[in-house]
Amino acid sequence: MQIITIEQRCQLANQLAASDLSNLYLSREEVATLTGTTRRALEQLADKGRGPTPLRIGRRTVRYKAADVFSWLESLSKV
Repeated sequence: MQIITIEQRCQLANQLAASDLSNLYLSREEVATLTGTTRRALEQLADKGRGPTPLRIGRRTVRYKAADVFSWLESLSKV
């Protein structure tokens, strides 16, 4: 697991917010970094249907729609 600072996480979030999210896909590592969680935690959330929906694009490759990730994060903040 890569350790990043809060400032780095905010910088990544700002870069993503400034881009067109409709055509942007994130790797599991990028989503883990952005959310401050682990790849395994994202896998477990997906298995339970509680996290952002992963898109399997290969046998071992998963991507997430950036718009879905941000919608999921917003839904968490409303709880």
